[in-house]
Amino acid sequence: MRNIQEIFIDDLKSIYKNFFVCIVVVFLMFIPSIYAWFNIVASWDPYANTEGILVGVANNDKGAELNGKAVNIGKEVMEGLKDNKDLGWRFTSEKEAIEKVEKGDYYASIIIPRTFPNILRRS
Repeated sequence: MRNIQEIFIDDLKSIYKNFFVCIVVVFLMFIPSIYAWFNIVASWDPYANTEGILVGVANNDKGAELNGKAVNIGKEVMEGLKDNKDLGWRFTSEKEAIEKVEKGDYYASIIIPRTFPNILRRS
């Protein structure tokens, strides 16, 4: 055991004798802390800033009659999304929504089809 302590103390002395080696050792001691800090900050609250994620929304729904009542579900969905501030919703035409996704301006696009009420009626 005494031999291990002597080796350890000799190593510490040789580190402190050379200034450059001392700086490198201190730097290497802080790298894990810095890495951990950046990781923790990056994943602290990933949903806090999602309003910057742009999503195009196009409504082609013309409405329909369900149980004798005129409804436009696409319009209702659009109104709900306008109130939602969680994502950067962009209300646009189908053509523009697709183009912006292809160019990389939008992360995604939601296109409500003309036959939306019929699709819901079948399910």
